Amino acid sequence: MRALLAATAALLVAATLAGCGVGPPSTDSAKDSGSPQQQAIAPCPSAQPGGGGLPQVTFGCLGRGPSVDLSSLKGPLLINLWGGWCVECMKEMPMLAAFYDKYGNKLPMLGIDSGDTVPSVALNVAVTKGEKFPQVVDQAMKLRGTALGYSGLPATFLLTASGKVVAVKRSSFDSEGELVGDLDKLGVHL
Repeated sequence: MRALLAATAALLVAATLAGCGVGPPSTDSAKDSGSPQQQAIAPCPSAQPGGGGLPQVTFGCLGRGPSVDLSSLKGPLLINLWGGWCVECMKEMPMLAAFYDKYGNKLPMLGIDSGDTVPSVALNVAVTKGEKFPQVVDQAMKLRGTALGYSGLPATFLLTASGKVVAVKRSSFDSEGELVGDLDKLGVHL
């Protein structure tokens, strides 16, 4: 009897959440212009001929736009891996949002939400923290053990124009000045 009640309760919760639109974000911008939260984030980038040095793995767009095959992207590109469960990521996000507002036209950015099981919640976190740059979702944390391998979050990498993945920092940035300084050392002068 308890098992039947638990199963019924789980189905009711799932049906309620589905009715409230708490499902994964749409990855087909042709069919859906997106929720207000999806509209707040820049569309995900399209595949670029020739690609770069990123792993061949495809992730759904957290905002609007198609799924993104990372190997199809070219640099320069600043990539930030984060998770809604990561305290340091949450502290860093407003600074990254301000950095993008200031320098996004000079240095494109891509956020990769890692390990969050409910993409709509992760989307809400990104929007609440002011992030407007494109975001994809890596629910299964497939990037561990790849060229963007990391042992913890947040982690920020630079993909150079030649396709080389350069580690900028494998922890959070304390300030925009620190991020700009690290990029300057890598030859990216904003």
